[in-house]
Amino acid sequence: LKALAEIENGTATRTQQNEALASYAKKIEKREAKIDLTKSAEVLDPIIRGLTPIPGAYLMQNGKMLKISSAEAVTGKGSLGEVIATDDKGEGSFTVACGEGALKISRVKPEGKGVMTAGDFIRGRKISKGDILN
Repeated sequence: LKALAEIENGTATRTQQNEALASYAKKIEKREAKIDLTKSAEVLDPIIRGLTPIPGAYLMQNGKMLKISSAEAVTGKGSLGEVIATDDKGEGSFTVACGEGALKISRVKPEGKGVMTAGDFIRGRKISKGDILN
């Protein structure tokens, strides 16, 4: 907030970047956006946010890409990639077991479709408790 106020009133000091200390970030490839469910949900949560909206973090469901647009780390146990809970009320959610903890997913983008709430996805009978995502 202090920096924004300084920019607004014209008192912000500027420091030129030292090019010798700068580094190049390579383009993220689509295969790098696949969610590695062996990792903990706490690790995956910020990765998903960082990859959204482009290129989009994704899992595979029955051989089709399912991009995850919104998720949060929660407690939960199950087999790796197992859907351990579903909630089709309102915007809804479904929860997927990870290496440690679980991801509660609230928005998805199925292959060939637009972004939708997890509730809409569940009500379309596209996912059920016990399904395995990888």
